[in-house]
Amino acid sequence: MLIHARAPIHASAPFVACEDRGRAQTPYRFRCVGFQIVAKSSTRYFLVPHKRPGDGDITLVLRDDDNVRVEVLGVARG
Repeated sequence: MLIHARAPIHASAPFVACEDRGRAQTPYRFRCVGFQIVAKSSTRYFLVPHKRPGDGDITLVLRDDDNVRVEVLGVARG
């Protein structure tokens, strides 16, 4: 799963990587990898790291608005 954002996402979790791809990639110049979706409401995404740290649970809540784009990647089966 990829998160594309207009502003930096501060995710202090192991196995999560966020990068600034530069002004040439505007408007969504920030990209984070390493999350998976736990739930989605009409206005928010609830995400956890793909690999859970052993020292506790981390949940990232993002508003579903024009500031982020969530790209779900997967493998087709069947």
